[in-house]
Amino acid sequence: MLELDTYWAAVGGADVPALLGRLGDRVRLLHLKDGPIGMDNASQLPLGSGAMPVAAIVEAAGAAELGVLEFDDYAGDLFEGIAAGAAFANGLGLR
Repeated sequence: MLELDTYWAAVGGADVPALLGRLGDRVRLLHLKDGPIGMDNASQLPLGSGAMPVAAIVEAAGAAELGVLEFDDYAGDLFEGIAAGAAFANGLGLR
């Protein structure tokens, strides 16, 4: 069982949907966050507001049981940011 932080995999240079395809059903938990895909934690954005290919990631992670919306840091209001990300995630069918 694997838990993958999709944002940091992208920062490390991975094509995250392709990585998820290779790892298959071993990935059970996804950490989902968004932003400009860089090392500056404070530049992270609500899910769906940045450069992460979130829809493709969710599609590639069909076996995942749980998506965890998070920020490592966030310059805005945390609760508003998580609410915006959750609304985006719900639109993709994540609960």
